[in-house]
Amino acid sequence: MKNKKGFTLVELVIVIAIVGVLAAILVPMMMGYVRKARLRQCNANAKVAYNVVTGVQGQKMIDGEDYAISDIVIDCRGDEPVPNDELGRMIYNSIAANAKNSGIMYIGTRGKDDNGDDLLYVQWIMKPGDTMVGQYPNASNSVDNVPTWKAYKAD
Repeated sequence: MKNKKGFTLVELVIVIAIVGVLAAILVPMMMGYVRKARLRQCNANAKVAYNVVTGVQGQKMIDGEDYAISDIVIDCRGDEPVPNDELGRMIYNSIAANAKNSGIMYIGTRGKDDNGDDLLYVQWIMKPGDTMVGQYPNASNSVDNVPTWKAYKAD
């Protein structure tokens, strides 16, 4: 009798079936982790953009200029022209210096505070038509409750 070593076809099929079941379970879980990571990245970019916007606005106020910031879309992906207005250029240059080719931001207002000043917020997406929208303040922590992109329409 020969002493054969190796696996039978049935054993190989069972192993492949087990790997298939594990992959079917793990792939959707991994996609959820990827979506959560993208949301966190968009929220972080929105926070950076918010800080830049408030810093530029504060600098303008120190310089004696009063700028109302509202409904501005700035594309920092590198293929769009630099904004024409001075405030938009300052914001673009601050963001593009650290995060060139990074995304598109929308700067808007949502009501007034106790002093009558506009309540500013920033939204951030990576590319036109993106469904993962970061926002600051009031960022969403759930991929099921992502805010709606306010300004930019996909081509």
